[in-house]
Amino acid sequence: MLSILGLYQLSRENGRITTEHVAPARRHVSRQNLKEWIAKEFPSNKPNFLFDEVERKTHSTINADSFRALQVDRDALQAEIAKKQSIISKLTLERDSLLGENSSLKSIVEKNNTPGIRSETTYLNIIGALIDLILGKSPNGVAHSTFINQAAIISALLAYHGDKHGISERTLEDKFSAAKQSLKSA
Repeated sequence: MLSILGLYQLSRENGRITTEHVAPARRHVSRQNLKEWIAKEFPSNKPNFLFDEVERKTHSTINADSFRALQVDRDALQAEIAKKQSIISKLTLERDSLLGENSSLKSIVEKNNTPGIRSETTYLNIIGALIDLILGKSPNGVAHSTFINQAAIISALLAYHGDKHGISERTLEDKFSAAKQSLKSA
């Protein structure tokens, strides 16, 4: 081992470095020289008694300048991440606010689209009165229209307006029945 370490400076037992011949029994290697030799020859095997924890974890190709450069890059990336997280937080709050507003507006629209009980009753009474009028006769017995029954009215409505939303035979029958009931109970 000492012959390999011969490339490094040797000292006597008093710690003074010398270039003179030193008897093998009196040769000493300085701590620094031993550390340099082990770091160079065995970079992945650094003993605890000679290297502290940071030195053991640091690779030999990483020097102080490259470490600082990496640290600056890392700090810049962390600052960028913090900015992006701030933007994400703001956008999340804005999205949540818009979702709440959207939900509120949906409920208002649904409420306004659905007629209330009073409106529904009014519509049914009007439909019932129109059916009675169309199928009815004047006081002297003359028919108000050419329709002889409710089925004829439904057939004509389907022929002229069957492509419109809500105008189907089943819907018309249901609404006309509800209209007659509403008119009788009013």
